Amino acid sequence: MQRSRFIDIAKGISMIMVVITHFEWTLTQRLDYGFYFWISMAVPCFMLATGYVNAVSFSAKGITLKEAYKPKAIWKKLVRFSVPFLYMYAAELIIRAFMGEFYNPLEIIGHFFTGGMGVHGTYYFPVLLQLVFLMPLIYAVVSKSQYGWLVCAAVNLVYEIIKNTFAIDNAIGYELYRLLAFRYIFAVAMGAHICIHKESIKKLGWALMFVVGAVYIYVIGYTGYNPVVFTRWSTTSMVTVFYIAPLFFAGIKYLNNKRCIFLEKIGNASYHIFLFQIIYYNFIAPYIYEHAGRGVVSLIISVTACLLGGFGYYMLYNSVSKNWRKSKR
Repeated sequence: MQRSRFIDIAKGISMIMVVITHFEWTLTQRLDYGFYFWISMAVPCFMLATGYVNAVSFSAKGITLKEAYKPKAIWKKLVRFSVPFLYMYAAELIIRAFMGEFYNPLEIIGHFFTGGMGVHGTYYFPVLLQLVFLMPLIYAVVSKSQYGWLVCAAVNLVYEIIKNTFAIDNAIGYELYRLLAFRYIFAVAMGAHICIHKESIKKLGWALMFVVGAVYIYVIGYTGYNPVVFTRWSTTSMVTVFYIAPLFFAGIKYLNNKRCIFLEKIGNASYHIFLFQIIYYNFIAPYIYEHAGRGVVSLIISVTACLLGGFGYYMLYNSVSKNWRKSKR
Protein backbone atom coordinates (compact mmCIF):
# COMPACT_ATOMS: atom_id res chain seq x y z
CA MET A 1 0.00 0.00 0.00
CA GLN A 2 1.54 3.28 -1.15
CA ARG A 3 1.16 6.71 0.35
CA SER A 4 -0.89 9.05 -1.82
CA ARG A 5 0.84 12.08 -3.31
CA PHE A 6 -2.29 14.03 -2.50
CA ILE A 7 -1.51 13.75 1.22
CA ASP A 8 1.32 16.27 1.05
CA ILE A 9 -0.78 18.62 -1.06
CA ALA A 10 -3.64 18.37 1.45
CA LYS A 11 -1.24 19.04 4.31
CA GLY A 12 0.22 22.01 2.42
CA ILE A 13 -3.22 23.54 1.85
CA SER A 14 -4.19 22.86 5.46
CA MET A 15 -1.02 24.48 6.76
CA ILE A 16 -1.71 27.66 4.82
CA MET A 17 -5.25 27.64 6.22
CA VAL A 18 -3.89 27.30 9.77
CA VAL A 19 -1.73 30.38 9.27
CA ILE A 20 -4.70 32.27 7.82
CA THR A 21 -7.11 31.32 10.61
CA HIS A 22 -4.69 32.48 13.31
CA PHE A 23 -4.62 35.94 11.77
CA GLU A 24 -6.84 38.41 13.62
CA TRP A 25 -10.23 38.19 11.94
CA THR A 26 -13.51 39.53 13.21
CA LEU A 27 -16.43 37.13 13.55
CA THR A 28 -18.22 39.00 10.75
CA GLN A 29 -15.27 38.47 8.42
CA ARG A 30 -15.13 34.76 9.25
CA LEU A 31 -18.81 34.44 8.43
CA ASP A 32 -18.66 36.57 5.28
CA TYR A 33 -15.70 34.63 3.88
CA GLY A 34 -17.22 31.25 4.71
CA PHE A 35 -14.34 30.26 6.98
CA TYR A 36 -16.24 27.39 8.57
CA PHE A 37 -16.46 25.58 5.24
CA TRP A 38 -12.78 25.76 4.32
CA ILE A 39 -10.35 27.60 6.61
CA SER A 40 -11.69 25.88 9.74
CA MET A 41 -11.22 22.47 8.13
CA ALA A 42 -7.43 22.69 8.43
CA VAL A 43 -6.95 20.68 11.63
CA PRO A 44 -9.66 18.06 10.83
CA CYS A 45 -7.85 17.58 7.51
CA PHE A 46 -4.52 17.19 9.32
CA MET A 47 -6.10 14.53 11.53
CA LEU A 48 -7.47 12.68 8.50
CA ALA A 49 -3.97 12.76 6.99
CA THR A 50 -2.48 11.51 10.28
CA GLY A 51 -4.81 8.53 10.30
CA TYR A 52 -4.18 7.80 6.64
CA VAL A 53 -0.38 8.01 6.80
CA ASN A 54 -0.16 5.87 9.94
CA ALA A 55 -2.44 3.26 8.38
CA VAL A 56 -0.20 3.15 5.31
CA SER A 57 2.85 2.67 7.54
CA PHE A 58 1.30 -0.06 9.71
CA SER A 59 -0.08 -1.89 6.70
CA ALA A 60 3.11 -1.71 4.60
CA LYS A 61 5.28 -2.98 7.45
CA GLY A 62 2.75 -5.56 8.64
CA ILE A 63 3.05 -4.23 12.18
CA THR A 64 1.01 -6.05 14.79
CA LEU A 65 -0.57 -4.34 17.78
CA LYS A 66 2.09 -5.86 20.05
CA GLU A 67 4.92 -4.64 17.81
CA ALA A 68 3.41 -1.15 17.58
CA TYR A 69 3.59 -0.80 21.36
CA LYS A 70 7.20 -1.88 21.70
CA PRO A 71 9.10 0.79 23.68
CA LYS A 72 11.54 1.38 20.82
CA ALA A 73 8.76 2.07 18.31
CA ILE A 74 6.91 4.38 20.69
CA TRP A 75 10.07 6.21 21.70
CA LYS A 76 11.09 6.81 18.09
CA LYS A 77 7.78 8.53 17.34
CA LEU A 78 7.82 10.56 20.54
CA VAL A 79 11.30 11.85 19.69
CA ARG A 80 10.23 12.71 16.13
CA PHE A 81 7.55 15.07 17.44
CA SER A 82 9.26 16.25 20.62
CA VAL A 83 12.68 17.41 19.42
CA PRO A 84 11.42 19.93 16.81
CA PHE A 85 8.96 21.25 19.39
CA LEU A 86 11.67 21.44 22.07
CA TYR A 87 13.77 23.83 19.98
CA MET A 88 10.82 26.14 19.34
CA TYR A 89 9.83 25.95 22.99
CA ALA A 90 13.36 26.88 24.04
CA ALA A 91 13.22 29.84 21.64
CA GLU A 92 9.93 30.91 23.22
CA LEU A 93 11.38 30.76 26.74
CA ILE A 94 14.40 32.79 25.66
CA ILE A 95 12.22 35.45 24.05
CA ARG A 96 10.02 35.62 27.14
CA ALA A 97 13.12 35.96 29.34
CA PHE A 98 14.23 38.97 27.30
CA MET A 99 10.74 40.38 27.83
CA GLY A 100 11.11 39.95 31.59
CA GLU A 101 9.01 36.78 31.93
CA PHE A 102 10.65 34.02 33.96
CA TYR A 103 9.35 30.61 35.00
CA ASN A 104 10.43 28.06 37.58
CA PRO A 105 11.42 24.51 36.53
CA LEU A 106 8.00 23.01 37.31
CA GLU A 107 6.27 25.66 35.20
CA ILE A 108 8.70 25.08 32.35
CA ILE A 109 8.05 21.33 32.41
CA GLY A 110 4.32 21.87 32.70
CA HIS A 111 4.18 24.22 29.73
CA PHE A 112 6.25 21.77 27.68
CA PHE A 113 3.58 19.10 28.01
CA THR A 114 0.80 21.60 27.27
CA GLY A 115 2.40 22.73 24.03
CA GLY A 116 4.04 25.94 25.19
CA MET A 117 2.29 29.23 25.85
CA GLY A 118 -0.17 31.22 23.78
CA VAL A 119 -3.31 30.08 22.01
CA HIS A 120 -2.32 29.65 18.37
CA GLY A 121 -2.46 25.88 18.09
CA THR A 122 -0.46 24.99 21.21
CA TYR A 123 -2.71 21.97 21.79
CA TYR A 124 -1.38 20.29 18.63
CA PHE A 125 1.88 18.96 20.09
CA PRO A 126 0.25 17.31 23.16
CA VAL A 127 -2.43 15.80 20.91
CA LEU A 128 0.23 14.31 18.61
CA LEU A 129 2.00 12.75 21.59
CA GLN A 130 -1.23 11.11 22.70
CA LEU A 131 -1.92 9.85 19.19
CA VAL A 132 1.40 8.01 19.27
CA PHE A 133 -0.20 5.78 21.89
CA LEU A 134 -3.73 5.79 20.50
CA MET A 135 -3.01 5.28 16.80
CA PRO A 136 -2.08 1.56 16.93
CA LEU A 137 -5.34 0.84 18.75
CA ILE A 138 -7.35 2.95 16.30
CA TYR A 139 -5.70 1.17 13.38
CA ALA A 140 -6.43 -2.23 14.90
CA VAL A 141 -10.12 -1.38 15.35
CA VAL A 142 -10.54 0.13 11.88
CA SER A 143 -8.59 -2.58 10.05
CA LYS A 144 -10.66 -5.43 11.50
CA SER A 145 -13.93 -4.20 10.01
CA GLN A 146 -15.15 -1.61 7.54
CA TYR A 147 -17.43 -0.44 10.35
CA GLY A 148 -14.61 -0.03 12.85
CA TRP A 149 -14.83 3.73 12.42
CA LEU A 150 -18.20 3.59 14.16
CA VAL A 151 -16.51 2.32 17.31
CA CYS A 152 -14.10 5.25 17.21
CA ALA A 153 -16.99 7.63 16.55
CA ALA A 154 -18.73 6.25 19.64
CA VAL A 155 -15.62 6.84 21.76
CA ASN A 156 -15.38 10.41 20.46
CA LEU A 157 -19.06 11.00 21.17
CA VAL A 158 -18.85 9.55 24.68
CA TYR A 159 -15.94 11.88 25.40
CA GLU A 160 -18.07 14.86 24.37
CA ILE A 161 -21.00 13.66 26.48
CA ILE A 162 -18.77 13.14 29.52
CA LYS A 163 -17.40 16.64 29.04
CA ASN A 164 -20.94 18.00 29.19
CA THR A 165 -22.05 15.71 32.03
CA PHE A 166 -19.33 17.01 34.30
CA ALA A 167 -19.86 20.59 33.09
CA ILE A 168 -16.28 21.18 32.07
CA ASP A 169 -16.62 24.92 31.60
CA ASN A 170 -14.14 26.24 34.15
CA ALA A 171 -10.60 27.24 33.19
CA ILE A 172 -9.02 23.91 34.15
CA GLY A 173 -11.72 21.88 32.43
CA TYR A 174 -11.49 24.00 29.30
CA GLU A 175 -7.72 23.53 29.12
CA LEU A 176 -8.00 19.79 29.72
CA TYR A 177 -10.59 19.42 26.98
CA ARG A 178 -8.50 21.19 24.35
CA LEU A 179 -5.39 19.18 25.20
CA LEU A 180 -6.90 15.69 25.03
CA ALA A 181 -6.79 13.81 21.75
CA PHE A 182 -10.15 12.09 22.20
CA ARG A 183 -11.95 14.92 20.40
CA TYR A 184 -10.04 13.97 17.24
CA ILE A 185 -10.32 10.18 17.41
CA PHE A 186 -13.12 10.06 14.84
CA ALA A 187 -11.17 12.18 12.33
CA VAL A 188 -8.06 10.02 12.73
CA ALA A 189 -10.14 6.84 12.40
CA MET A 190 -11.77 8.12 9.22
CA GLY A 191 -8.34 8.80 7.75
CA ALA A 192 -7.34 5.21 8.51
CA HIS A 193 -10.66 3.96 7.14
CA ILE A 194 -10.13 5.77 3.83
CA CYS A 195 -6.69 4.17 3.55
CA ILE A 196 -7.75 0.63 4.39
CA HIS A 197 -11.26 0.42 2.94
CA LYS A 198 -11.14 2.91 0.06
CA GLU A 199 -12.23 0.29 -2.45
CA SER A 200 -15.43 -0.51 -0.54
CA ILE A 201 -16.50 3.08 0.07
CA LYS A 202 -19.94 3.78 -1.41
CA LYS A 203 -20.11 7.10 -3.24
CA LEU A 204 -23.80 7.64 -2.48
CA GLY A 205 -23.29 7.05 1.24
CA TRP A 206 -20.39 9.46 1.37
CA ALA A 207 -22.29 12.04 -0.67
CA LEU A 208 -25.04 11.91 1.95
CA MET A 209 -22.39 12.15 4.65
CA PHE A 210 -21.04 15.29 2.97
CA VAL A 211 -24.50 16.86 2.94
CA VAL A 212 -25.03 16.08 6.63
CA GLY A 213 -21.69 17.67 7.50
CA ALA A 214 -22.34 20.74 5.34
CA VAL A 215 -25.79 21.27 6.88
CA TYR A 216 -24.31 20.95 10.37
CA ILE A 217 -21.62 23.53 9.64
CA TYR A 218 -24.20 25.93 8.23
CA VAL A 219 -26.52 25.52 11.21
CA ILE A 220 -23.70 25.93 13.74
CA GLY A 221 -22.06 28.85 11.97
CA TYR A 222 -24.91 30.82 10.49
CA THR A 223 -28.17 30.27 12.36
CA GLY A 224 -27.18 31.13 15.90
CA TYR A 225 -28.03 27.62 17.08
CA ASN A 226 -26.18 26.60 20.26
CA PRO A 227 -25.18 22.92 20.13
CA VAL A 228 -26.10 20.69 23.03
CA VAL A 229 -23.32 18.10 22.77
CA PHE A 230 -20.49 19.75 20.81
CA THR A 231 -20.23 22.87 22.92
CA ARG A 232 -16.50 23.44 22.43
CA TRP A 233 -14.85 24.02 19.03
CA SER A 234 -18.23 23.32 17.47
CA THR A 235 -17.15 24.27 13.97
CA THR A 236 -14.32 21.70 14.00
CA SER A 237 -16.08 19.00 16.05
CA MET A 238 -16.42 15.37 14.97
CA VAL A 239 -19.59 16.10 12.97
CA THR A 240 -17.62 18.35 10.60
CA VAL A 241 -15.61 15.25 9.63
CA PHE A 242 -18.71 14.11 7.73
CA TYR A 243 -18.15 17.17 5.53
CA ILE A 244 -14.38 17.12 5.06
CA ALA A 245 -13.78 13.33 4.90
CA PRO A 246 -15.59 12.87 1.54
CA LEU A 247 -13.57 15.74 0.08
CA PHE A 248 -10.38 14.20 1.45
CA PHE A 249 -11.39 10.83 -0.04
CA ALA A 250 -12.12 12.45 -3.41
CA GLY A 251 -8.66 13.99 -3.39
CA ILE A 252 -7.05 10.62 -2.61
CA LYS A 253 -9.05 8.88 -5.32
CA TYR A 254 -8.96 11.39 -8.15
CA LEU A 255 -5.99 13.69 -7.52
CA ASN A 256 -3.38 11.14 -6.49
CA ASN A 257 -1.24 11.70 -9.59
CA LYS A 258 -1.51 15.48 -9.62
CA ARG A 259 1.57 17.44 -8.62
CA CYS A 260 2.04 20.83 -7.02
CA ILE A 261 5.62 21.13 -5.86
CA PHE A 262 4.97 24.27 -3.80
CA LEU A 263 2.13 22.71 -1.79
CA GLU A 264 4.00 19.42 -1.46
CA LYS A 265 7.01 21.22 0.01
CA ILE A 266 4.76 23.11 2.42
CA GLY A 267 3.09 19.81 3.31
CA ASN A 268 6.43 18.13 4.00
CA ALA A 269 7.43 21.00 6.29
CA SER A 270 3.95 21.46 7.82
CA TYR A 271 4.86 20.39 11.36
CA HIS A 272 7.81 22.77 11.53
CA ILE A 273 5.76 25.57 10.00
CA PHE A 274 3.02 24.90 12.56
CA LEU A 275 5.55 25.28 15.38
CA PHE A 276 7.09 28.41 13.89
CA GLN A 277 3.73 30.13 13.41
CA ILE A 278 3.10 29.83 17.17
CA ILE A 279 6.23 31.90 17.77
CA TYR A 280 5.26 34.34 15.03
CA TYR A 281 1.74 35.00 16.30
CA ASN A 282 2.87 35.21 19.92
CA PHE A 283 5.68 37.72 19.44
CA ILE A 284 5.95 39.15 15.92
CA ALA A 285 2.36 39.57 14.75
CA PRO A 286 1.45 42.19 17.39
CA TYR A 287 4.13 44.51 15.97
CA ILE A 288 2.92 43.87 12.41
CA TYR A 289 -0.64 44.70 13.44
CA GLU A 290 0.55 47.86 15.17
CA HIS A 291 2.45 49.22 12.18
CA ALA A 292 0.59 47.74 9.20
CA GLY A 293 -2.91 47.32 10.61
CA ARG A 294 -5.00 44.20 10.29
CA GLY A 295 -5.71 44.30 6.58
CA VAL A 296 -4.45 42.57 3.45
CA VAL A 297 -0.87 43.79 3.85
CA SER A 298 -0.55 42.29 7.34
CA LEU A 299 -2.15 39.06 6.14
CA ILE A 300 0.32 38.72 3.26
CA ILE A 301 3.22 39.48 5.59
CA SER A 302 1.98 36.92 8.12
CA VAL A 303 1.43 34.11 5.63
CA THR A 304 4.76 34.76 3.91
CA ALA A 305 6.71 35.04 7.17
CA CYS A 306 5.22 31.86 8.64
CA LEU A 307 5.75 29.79 5.51
CA LEU A 308 9.30 31.01 4.89
CA GLY A 309 10.30 30.94 8.55
CA GLY A 310 8.79 27.52 9.14
CA PHE A 311 10.27 26.07 5.96
CA GLY A 312 13.65 27.52 6.88
CA TYR A 313 13.37 25.87 10.27
CA TYR A 314 12.45 22.57 8.57
CA MET A 315 15.53 22.74 6.31
CA LEU A 316 17.85 23.73 9.16
CA TYR A 317 16.48 21.01 11.44
CA ASN A 318 16.90 18.32 8.79
CA SER A 319 20.43 19.48 7.99
CA VAL A 320 21.49 19.45 11.66
CA SER A 321 19.81 16.07 12.23
CA LYS A 322 21.50 14.57 9.19
CA ASN A 323 24.94 15.77 10.26
CA TRP A 324 24.32 14.53 13.82
CA ARG A 325 23.39 11.05 12.58
CA LYS A 326 26.51 10.95 10.42
CA SER A 327 28.69 11.86 13.40
CA LYS A 328 27.23 8.93 15.36
CA ARG A 329 28.19 6.33 12.78
